[in-house]
Amino acid sequence: MVAIAAGGCASDKAFVNANASAQDRKTAPTETQAALQISDISIPSGAKFDAEKSLVIGTGDRWLGRLVIKTDISSVQAYNHIFNGMPPIGWSLITAIQSNVSYLTYLRGERVVIVQIEPSWSGGTTITISASPRQSSGTEPKAAR
Repeated sequence: MVAIAAGGCASDKAFVNANASAQDRKTAPTETQAALQISDISIPSGAKFDAEKSLVIGTGDRWLGRLVIKTDISSVQAYNHIFNGMPPIGWSLITAIQSNVSYLTYLRGERVVIVQIEPSWSGGTTITISASPRQSSGTEPKAAR
């Protein structure tokens, strides 16, 4: 289980270590940040959570929203970590595109996760994980007008 601090407000310290101890999370820069437990995503060790770019609602394996993390590993290593780490925790791969900006889409139960992996201009890799409910079967999405 990975503990992550999340906040809706901008702060001086945008990144929180995804593997931080409970004491470290208590000293997060803003009082509005609350500790979340995200238990169903394979996150590389040492990844840092970007609180300013993330919006996570819920905990455990029922969270929804966008989780943005930064890691010092290469985008190829991040891709391999996610690609190999998601099936053992119950996610089924739907699509995989490996490129300069890579995408992985997974399904588990009634949730879909889209993972975007891209090299960061400052070094390392940015991983954006978006989780949402699956579109109910038999209902076609309507085109935007």
